[in-house]
Amino acid sequence: MLANMFEVLAEPNRRRILDLLRDQEQAVGDLVAALGLSQPGVSKHLRVLREAGLVEVRTDAQRRLYRLRTEPLREIDEWLAPYRAAWAGRLDALEAHLDDMEDLKGELMDDAALGTLTRQGDRWTLTFTRKLAHPREKVWRAVTEPAHLAAWYPQEIVGERRAGAPLRFVSSAGEGFDGQMLVFDPPAVMEFTWGADLLRIELRADGAGTLLTLTDTFGDLGKAARDGAGWHECLDRLAADLDGAAPPPWGERWREVHPRYVTYLGPDAATLGPPPGWDDAPAGE
Repeated sequence: MLANMFEVLAEPNRRRILDLLRDQEQAVGDLVAALGLSQPGVSKHLRVLREAGLVEVRTDAQRRLYRLRTEPLREIDEWLAPYRAAWAGRLDALEAHLDDMEDLKGELMDDAALGTLTRQGDRWTLTFTRKLAHPREKVWRAVTEPAHLAAWYPQEIVGERRAGAPLRFVSSAGEGFDGQMLVFDPPAVMEFTWGADLLRIELRADGAGTLLTLTDTFGDLGKAARDGAGWHECLDRLAADLDGAAPPPWGERWREVHPRYVTYLGPDAATLGPPPGWDDAPAGE
């Protein structure tokens, strides 16, 4: 019986007839018009489908109306059930694989945004590169003017914006330390000492946008993961400020990316932990 049913359904015009009968009854003339076949041809297919029990006919005045019978298809459905389950299992596996690939893609994209660490003699340099969808002049204002620096830089920078000027870096708690402006070349380069570190920000036009490169050169390898996560957060906040978006509370992004930097840069670059209280304090405190 099952083999005969497959033979009946193998003919494409018979399957098209069943599709047309799925929603409503049809007269022979309606099927002829829809299929583009001759009436004898359609009648022949209907006879085969009737013999297989897939359609039935009733008389309505002068017309003979055909309608679908789904009962014979149940045997096929039951026979297909285990194959359908196997196929569904493969689809589930494929979906899980694609999800894993998407997660991996996200991780790779995140890694591309991480700072890189290189050795320069007895010192180390963290380098960050960000593409910003804003003109260089706008980005220059964001990295040099106090109103914008407050949104992304960890301290207030007090001092003239000129080469050779003394600088003072003051935290929100009023604590501070000294530095000096070494290079100030609008709108391309700003370089200054930041305590014992050397910071440099370079801006290069990139089409309608800007390619920003920030480097931090320092002596203690053990703080690389800590400071790398810090500059990562600062640059995320800079991008948000340029986009006119509100950044998350200070410290929230640091907590998210710091473990990545520990893994990425290795244990020797993570001997210095976060500032006191950062591990336990809620984000933003």
